[in-house]
Amino acid sequence: MAERSLSSEKDWTGSLFIPDFTTNAAGQRIAVINSFGTVNPIVDAAHQIAPGVVSAQDPSNPFAPGTKLGFTDEHTFGFEQQLPKNFTLSVRYINRKSKRIIEDAAILSPEAALSCDWPNCGTFFINQVYAISNVSKKLDAFTNLVPFMFTPTFNAAGLITNTPSGCASTVLSGLRQPNYYYDNGGKSTVCFAQTGINAATGDTFVSPDGKPDGFPDAVRNYKALEIELNRRFANGWQGFFNWRIASLRGNFEGHLRNDNGQTDPGISSLFDFTEGDLNLLGDQFAVGPLNSDRRHIVNVFGSYSFSKDRGYRMLNGLNLGLNTHFETGLPINSLNPHPVYLNAGEVPVGGRGALGRTPSYARFDVHSDYSWGITEKTKLKFIADFFNIFNSQRVRRVDDFKALDFVAGANPPNPDFLKPRAFYLPFNLRLGLRLEF
Repeated sequence: MAERSLSSEKDWTGSLFIPDFTTNAAGQRIAVINSFGTVNPIVDAAHQIAPGVVSAQDPSNPFAPGTKLGFTDEHTFGFEQQLPKNFTLSVRYINRKSKRIIEDAAILSPEAALSCDWPNCGTFFINQVYAISNVSKKLDAFTNLVPFMFTPTFNAAGLITNTPSGCASTVLSGLRQPNYYYDNGGKSTVCFAQTGINAATGDTFVSPDGKPDGFPDAVRNYKALEIELNRRFANGWQGFFNWRIASLRGNFEGHLRNDNGQTDPGISSLFDFTEGDLNLLGDQFAVGPLNSDRRHIVNVFGSYSFSKDRGYRMLNGLNLGLNTHFETGLPINSLNPHPVYLNAGEVPVGGRGALGRTPSYARFDVHSDYSWGITEKTKLKFIADFFNIFNSQRVRRVDDFKALDFVAGANPPNPDFLKPRAFYLPFNLRLGLRLEF
């Protein structure tokens, strides 16, 4: 088992740049709009408005004791029946559930990771320490932090006058100021006790304390009913029909994420933080339709072989086929940026699939081939495949990143939100020539 998180990987986050602009006669800066109706950020020192932070992953990520490889349970039931006229009917039911996953996790909530000492925010902080583990609601791999929610009051000097007695603090001007403090834009405030935090380094402890760490169970439930009706080739024709009715629900897609394109097996960002008390992760842990949940897929294929034995002397050797494919749409999310990592496409707002689904799609393809005999044992076959003959160009995916960067209380909106970012392929064809001997 390989884990990329065990290497020392440097990350650069939090840097902000203003777009290209012009200045009018009044001295106002006017952003330059590109051909797509958006702006182009200028990545240089002159346009930088936030410096960002360079960090490195902890090269000593431990494995939580008792960690095992993940596994999935699958139960399949079905039957198959031979029917008259060369038809075969089969029906299958599939139930597939993830029973155990392996992921990196850490004990911090987003508000704990963003906390610092008041009023300087420069001395005390909490470091994210990860451990590879079997994430579940029963996991006890870390020492839990102890939060205190409160509504702060301030004196004329800006010092907090009512820091909870349980919070780690430093005395300034006779008043206890919290060492680990976070204010969610005035909406809610929290500070933390020293429990679970190394006072010298700010690291959290990968050490069980007899309490669950606050993660949910990782859920990925796939259910499907598959119906097939096939006819073997006889009397010059054959046919195949299948219909899949399926549901894919959960809060964990697997090793690869389709919702935001993250390709970090075993170290995705999903369980890097606990839920916390301020709901900064929205509905990230809520169960809903996963990004690749497609309710219906129907395929119908048939072909006919012309032969002089069946009265088609002029068309002898010609094969024609028609394929029909239909599929319903995929869930559309409203994804906010991550409150700590700041990158877009992380936190579902209103639940997974809250904005409905992409349009359903139907495609019709035609296949033809013709064999021309050169000798008794040698044939030249001409092949033509026509895909999407009605040139259906439905939207395949939309941009569901609601905002491009996290700013507490005012995430800058994504100008391309809900605009198409992928279409189904238009009409296309493939020609072939094959020598058979």
